[in-house]
Amino acid sequence: MSRSLSMRGSMRARRDLPPPEKTIERLESMVDGGNFYEAQQMYKSTSARYIAAQKYSEALDILQSGALVQLKHGQVTCGGELAVLFVDTLITGELPYSEQIFDRIRKMYEAFPRVTVPHFLGDDYDDEGHQLSEAISAAKVRAESCSSFMKAAIRWSAEFGTSRNGSSELHVMLAEYIYSESPETDMTKVSSHFVRGNDPKKFASMLVNFMGKCYPGEDDTAIARGVLMYLSQGNLRDANLLMDEMNEQLKSANSEFPKTDLIQFIKYLLPTLERDAYPLFRTLRQKYKTSTDRDAVFQELLDEIAAKFYNIQRQNPLEGLFSEMFKI
Repeated sequence: MSRSLSMRGSMRARRDLPPPEKTIERLESMVDGGNFYEAQQMYKSTSARYIAAQKYSEALDILQSGALVQLKHGQVTCGGELAVLFVDTLITGELPYSEQIFDRIRKMYEAFPRVTVPHFLGDDYDDEGHQLSEAISAAKVRAESCSSFMKAAIRWSAEFGTSRNGSSELHVMLAEYIYSESPETDMTKVSSHFVRGNDPKKFASMLVNFMGKCYPGEDDTAIARGVLMYLSQGNLRDANLLMDEMNEQLKSANSEFPKTDLIQFIKYLLPTLERDAYPLFRTLRQKYKTSTDRDAVFQELLDEIAAKFYNIQRQNPLEGLFSEMFKI
């Protein structure tokens, strides 16, 4: 009897929940009026009621609206939290990946602020140094909030989509945001998302841009890392596309690849992998070992490339630095 009453109560609760439009309008007015924290709590509690009633569509509408209006007002932490709750609701409702949901995620992604971190260089060093410190702190918050949201979306797309790596478009979006907005550029993270994406031309543009502002010796390492990451996934096509597109862009800018042994190794490696030529592959590794030892992860990547292209099995497959690079 108690179970029957409970089920009737649950059904009544579902019927009693109103359409979300008025709630959305009221909460947006609160945010527009500057009541960011109070509205945030109401977004969370209201959406939770719809989720409990399995009204996932309504909950998603509320959470997306909240994320967009909070981000519009520069409330990155609040907006990012609601965006993550949007993805959590997709998982709770076991909603499959679709272009419609992707478009909703993209709208929230595009709402995250893009602000160039200023480099203040004035006479009042203390004052401007303080401003720069605040700008860097704000940039870290933006990058971390957007990354948390996009990583959650990628995990959802991996579980409820068609690719075990998650949506390639979402990987590219995250790579772009990390590169453009993080105050300290982590090229390993950026590259790991680009190589699971579907836009080697955009990756090439980013690497050409990075070459123009990085410290000496970082440019060829970043290029080699990108190529080797593609190859470690067995993706020779996009590794070649990356190098070809970079070559075209550098020519247009009257520039060229760094003249280093590491870049020479990459240029020899690519055609070698098009052939059944493991002895040549091994010879190249030995000859250029000094260059490939510059980055601790390169040897692991090359071990994985040997496994992918020549069936030379790694002793500890997908362990160590290699596996860490491709964690979402």
